[in-house]
Amino acid sequence: MNLSVRAMYAIDMMFVLGKAQQIDKAGCVNLRAIHEETGFSMKYGEQIAQALRCAGLIRAIRGRGGGYLLARPAKEITILAIMESVDRETMKDRPQMGQASTEINSRLRVLIAECLRGYTLEELVTAKNPNGKSRRA
Repeated sequence: MNLSVRAMYAIDMMFVLGKAQQIDKAGCVNLRAIHEETGFSMKYGEQIAQALRCAGLIRAIRGRGGGYLLARPAKEITILAIMESVDRETMKDRPQMGQASTEINSRLRVLIAECLRGYTLEELVTAKNPNGKSRRA
């Protein structure tokens, strides 16, 4: 399993939207604000947003004061769903050298997928940093 740059950016974008939803239930964030918080280009952000929208994870609000918001509560969105929405290769097998490495790789993929399927955006947004402070601030 690989965590692509695209998947990392998608997780970052969803984190920003999840944080906004936690602060303000409307939680609408424009692409410029997402760009400022994450650092990736607005063009790339549009591509990621499109994939997240197609997967039903976010909604777009047009017009003044528009932007993106979560399509459903953060507790219903898994990290695996975010990753798979932008990168179908996430859980794909890689060629292995022998039977033992193939078996280990297969078991690891299953364990990682189970972990990511059970880890929600809400848990990520409300998690504490290693120093014990909330990531919200």
